[in-house]
Amino acid sequence: MDFVKDIRLTLIFTAFLSVVAAVFAHLYLGIMNGFQLMYIPFDLLGKGLRLLSLSSALGNGAAIAVYLSLAFIPLVYWFIKRKRGNRHAAGLLLPIISIYSLFLIYFFINPGIMIQRLFPDYGSEVMVISIKAILAFLFWGMWLSYFLLKSADTVLAPVSYHKSIPMIRQLQLLLKLGAYLYTIIYSFFMIFPVLTEVSGIIQTEGAAETASNNIKISLHVLIYVINSIPVAITVWIYVKGILLFEAMADKHFKEEEQTAAIALGKVSKIGIYGVVICGLASNILKVIMCGYLKDITINIYLPLFPLITAFVSMILSGYFKEAGKLKENDELFI
Repeated sequence: MDFVKDIRLTLIFTAFLSVVAAVFAHLYLGIMNGFQLMYIPFDLLGKGLRLLSLSSALGNGAAIAVYLSLAFIPLVYWFIKRKRGNRHAAGLLLPIISIYSLFLIYFFINPGIMIQRLFPDYGSEVMVISIKAILAFLFWGMWLSYFLLKSADTVLAPVSYHKSIPMIRQLQLLLKLGAYLYTIIYSFFMIFPVLTEVSGIIQTEGAAETASNNIKISLHVLIYVINSIPVAITVWIYVKGILLFEAMADKHFKEEEQTAAIALGKVSKIGIYGVVICGLASNILKVIMCGYLKDITINIYLPLFPLITAFVSMILSGYFKEAGKLKENDELFI
């Protein structure tokens, strides 16, 4: 239980720091979309290589060498792994990542030329930011896919129980990383639209409409808070899942595992009701208050990922409970 309490506290602290960082980035760095941060490393790298290339002939050679070296790191790693006999299917993504890295780094070295050639109709500043964010997102998504597929190869390998303990530990780690990642994505990245809307309301409306402004700002914040409840429920399910895997590794088919499975089932059931109620509340609130928001376009909020997570967790909980009961019946029969 101490482990779970610790992770709860660190998750709450992570969410708080993410919100503070988002507010700081919006107010003092002028960032309008959190996904801009995904391409900043490539932007800095591209500017640095461009300056190095323009400095001299020697600098140009050094810039080309750095460019190729960085792009071919995944490919070299893949060759080394294959030579050592490691032929996981996930490794096939590494050459693709290298090829994409060649394009991506070159794009950020010469963004103006590349946008004119590839995206001639999207030259506005907002569209350029969006294109850069999408390209960077694809890069990070490829690496995430690689690590997930690699983990899946290990997890799905047929092994005995004692050899499966490292696999269970790996699943714990994946759930823990998922909990932190989901917390950061919603607390940091998804709060920027709210901050942008609030800033727009404050800047465009006059002082005479202060009461109306306060209502609009409160509505945006309230909708964000309501939408964050399914996220919190999903993270809560992750924490219960971590506790279940911990019991599976240390006390397999014992009372602690049964208790953890029952707790996961209860949280999942609460999660299903909570997610549905929050989705309805958010959508009803948007419809009722569209006059205050001055927006007749209603984006329907449907938290599918939290709902699917809750359903899958409830099914897994039932499976573990039934497995425990079958073992107890076998022991009584013997």
